[in-house]
Amino acid sequence: MPSSAEIASLADAMEQYLTRHLLPFWQDHAPDREQGGFLCHFDRNGRPTVFDVAARIGGGTNVHLALGHPYGNALYRTAMSSGRRVALEIRNASEQGRLAEIVT
Repeated sequence: MPSSAEIASLADAMEQYLTRHLLPFWQDHAPDREQGGFLCHFDRNGRPTVFDVAARIGGGTNVHLALGHPYGNALYRTAMSSGRRVALEIRNASEQGRLAEIVT
């Protein structure tokens, strides 16, 4: 077990790193000044990076085989897969001139 002096030394080193390096980096880089919000993925040089996300669609994609997608059924009153529901949402947003609100 580390001694009290070792723990105090580690705590001091962590505080120094946090206040001199880590927090200033995030304060400088995280705010997205163009789109709003915050950026959260950077390369080793501090440049924002893009990553692929496989977001979960509520209700899953396998439910539609017999019953249809729960949200699609409720919203469109017809049985449909998750993919069809998402395609309809994109088409509707495009027709309403609101595409920028649903895609990044």
